[in-house]
Amino acid sequence: MTRKQFHFWPSPVFALGLALLVSCAQTPQVADTRPRFHEDAATDVVLQHYRWEHINLMRPAYREDGYLVQLSRESLGPALHRMQVKRDLAVVAFGWYFSAPEQLNELAAEWASLLRREGFQRVVFVRGAPGKSVDGLPIIADTRLVEVRSTQGAGF
Repeated sequence: MTRKQFHFWPSPVFALGLALLVSCAQTPQVADTRPRFHEDAATDVVLQHYRWEHINLMRPAYREDGYLVQLSRESLGPALHRMQVKRDLAVVAFGWYFSAPEQLNELAAEWASLLRREGFQRVVFVRGAPGKSVDGLPIIADTRLVEVRSTQGAGF
């Protein structure tokens, strides 16, 4: 009597069913508990930071011939003076390509120093690209909050 060996080779139907089962699985959603910015109406200046040689002044829109002018760290001050903007609240938006917390903290500290020298009273740092509004973007840091905590050793 010969014995047949049974080899398990998945049938195409089994493979398809397994693929559907795996593709329908969802990763658990993690709630984003970071505070959100909700002071768009009070914001005087919105800046989009790409790198120190490429900064866009989004509000008020700094344009020449209809195009946003690319600013640098050195040209930002003269542009702000030329436009005679109020200096109560500035928002600096960082894109998603800045992911390391150390990098964001360093950039925020440099921006806070730069904008304080330009006379701004408060600077808020948000994550994302500002469209028509910065409302709802996650807050990375807020100089007003840092001042409150500076007595505890934190701050820029």
